[in-house]
Amino acid sequence: MAKIALIEKQPSKIKYEQYFDFDFDKYQLCSDPSVKRILKRDTDIDIDTEQYDWLVLVGSEPVKHFTTVSSVTDYSGKKVDSKFLPVISPAMLAFKPEAKKAWDESVASIHGYISGDIEEAIIDEKVAFGIQDTEEANEFIKEAIKHPSPHIALDSETTGLYPRDGYMLGISISYNGKCGAYIDTDCFDDRTEQLLQQLFTEKTVVFHNAKFDMAFFEYHFHFKFPKFEDTMLLHYLVDENPGGHGLKQLAIKHTQYGDYEKPMYEWIDRYRKEHGVLKDQFTWDSIPFDVMKTYAAMDALVTYILYEKLLVVKTNEKLKKVYEEILIPGTRFLIDTQDNGVPFDRTRLLVAQEAMQTDIDNAISTLYENDKIRRFEELNGKSFNPNSTVQLRSLLFDYLGLNPTGKKTGTGADSTDAEVLKELSAQSNVPQLILDIRQKSKIKNTYLDKIIPQLDRDSHLRTGFNLHGTTSGRLSSSGKLNMQQLPRDNPTVKGCIKAPPGHKIVAMDLTTAEVYVAAVLAKDEALMDVFRSGGNFHSTIAHKVFRPVSYTHLRAHETREDRGWRVVLGKKKGGGGGGGGGGGGG
Repeated sequence: MAKIALIEKQPSKIKYEQYFDFDFDKYQLCSDPSVKRILKRDTDIDIDTEQYDWLVLVGSEPVKHFTTVSSVTDYSGKKVDSKFLPVISPAMLAFKPEAKKAWDESVASIHGYISGDIEEAIIDEKVAFGIQDTEEANEFIKEAIKHPSPHIALDSETTGLYPRDGYMLGISISYNGKCGAYIDTDCFDDRTEQLLQQLFTEKTVVFHNAKFDMAFFEYHFHFKFPKFEDTMLLHYLVDENPGGHGLKQLAIKHTQYGDYEKPMYEWIDRYRKEHGVLKDQFTWDSIPFDVMKTYAAMDALVTYILYEKLLVVKTNEKLKKVYEEILIPGTRFLIDTQDNGVPFDRTRLLVAQEAMQTDIDNAISTLYENDKIRRFEELNGKSFNPNSTVQLRSLLFDYLGLNPTGKKTGTGADSTDAEVLKELSAQSNVPQLILDIRQKSKIKNTYLDKIIPQLDRDSHLRTGFNLHGTTSGRLSSSGKLNMQQLPRDNPTVKGCIKAPPGHKIVAMDLTTAEVYVAAVLAKDEALMDVFRSGGNFHSTIAHKVFRPVSYTHLRAHETREDRGWRVVLGKKKGGGGGGGGGGGGG
C-alpha cells in the first residue's frame, strides 16, 4: 500500500478525509496559525519526504516550498517531480464557488495517480523527434500529405516575437496525433518549401495562437494558408478568462503528457546562470537542436490533440458562428494590421522628445523655486525628491496640512496618485506642480523614449493586438507598445502618427458601438430608426423611459417650495398640499 503525506499551509479545521478515500499522514508547513504570510524562516515542518510514495501539497505555499512550480492552479491535480501532487485548497471554495469543478477534477486526478489508473505518457524518440536532413524532412512532409487526416498541427520556434526582429529556427508538425517532428529550417531546400505549401493548401492547418506563427511563415517563406484553425481561440470561446489559454496550461490539464517543456526550461535556467545571461537577454537560438527538438515536436503533437478535443465547441451553433465568422476572420485581419504597423514621423518624434525634456526641466525648476518647497527642504535638511512617495506624503499632509482625499494604497497609507494630486490641487498649487512633472515625464518615458528605438526602417511601429486578452470581447494591445493607452488629452504622441502618402487618418467615435450591434441583434426597429436618422441615442432613451415634462413646467413647480413639493423627473415628491397640474407620470 502506498504511503501518503498531505501537507497544508497551517493548522486548519478542514476535514480532508471527506475528500480523499486513502490513508495519509498530515503535516503543516508552519505550525503557528497566527502567521499571515509564511516566509522561509516561518517554516518548521519536520518531514522526510523519502519515506513517502506520494505527497499531496495543498495550496500555493507548500507547492512552492517542495517544488519549482510557481502556480498551484496550473498544476492542481497533476503529478510534479515524480511524486508531488499539488492541489488548490478547498478553503477557497467558500468565497470562490466557481472553483468547485476544478477542485473535484483535481481530487479525482489525485485518486487516479495514487491508484495507478493514471499514468503520464512516456515521451521518447517515437513520440517526439527532430529532423536535420533534407531528404528525411521531405519524406516526412510527403507522409503528412498522404495521411487521411484532414488537418495537421503546425508550430514554429523563432528568435524573436516579431517577424522583422527575428527568424525561424525550425517548424513542428504533427499529422496523426501520435507523434510530432521538429524540422530544422537550415535543411530546407526549394523542394521542401514546395511540399510544405502543398501540405498547407490541402490540409486544414491548426495553430495554437495562429496570429503569431502565421506572421512568421508568411513573412519569411511567403506561405499561404487557405484553411486554418486556432486552438487558443477555441479555448477562449469556452473560458474567456485571460491568462489561461497557454499551450502549457492546456497540455497539463487536457493531455497525458503533462509539463513536457519543463526539462528545456531547466536547461535554459542552467545556461543563464552559467553564462550570466539575464532573462530578457536570452534568445532561443542559444538552445541546442537536441535540447529543443523534444519540446518543439511536442508543441505540435499537443496542439493536434487539443484540437480534436476542442472540436466539440463547434457543436454549439452560436459558438461556431462566433468562431468562424468573427474570431478566424479577425485573426486574418489582425495579422495584416500588425504587419502594416503604425506609421510615425521619426523627425517629429525626435523634436517632441527634446521639447518634452525641456518642458520637464522647466516644470522641475518651477517646483524648486516655490517658497513652500524651499522651506520644506530647509526643515528636512535635504533636497525634495518628488518621486519619493514618503517625502511627498510628508510634504502634502504633514507640512502643508492638506486634507487627505480618503483614497488609500494597498498598505493603508494615504495615496498620492494622479487622481489624488488633481483633487488636492484645489487646496494648494504644489500638487499641481508635481502632477505636471509626472504627466510630462510619463509621456516622455513611456511613449516617446520607448517608440523611437523600436521603429522599423520604414518608421512604422509594429506591436501586438489580441482577440483573446479580455473578458468583454474587445481587442487588447500588448507587446512593443499598448496602442490603446496613448494619451488622449495630450496630443504630443498622437500628433507624431503620420499617414503614408495617399492616405488619411480618420478618427471615429465608437462609444456606442455595442448599442448599434445590440439594436440589430435584437431587431429593435425603434432603436435602429434612431441611428438611421442620426438622432441622439441617450436623449431618445431618456424620453422613452422617463417621459420628462417640459423645462418650463419643471421650473414652474421648482419655485413652489412653500407648497412643500417639487417635481422630480415628472413625479410629485413630498406631502404638501395638492394643486399644480400633474406633470406627467414617471
